[in-house]
Amino acid sequence: MRLLLADELDQEPFYELSLLGVDVVNKPTLTVESLGSALEGVHILVVSSTEVTAEVLERATQLS
Repeated sequence: MRLLLADELDQEPFYELSLLGVDVVNKPTLTVESLGSALEGVHILVVSSTEVTAEVLERATQLS
């Protein structure tokens, strides 16, 4: 399972998930334009302030 962090967030809680086998990918500089292409193979998306459009969500077929 792959988790994408698309904002600058504290890494410590996500480190614990990586110990459980979750592939944690940290890309805090993603923009609304680049987010869609970064979601391939991603099952969990974590954002704080990054805009996520309906179009991006429609293309992200593997998100849970």
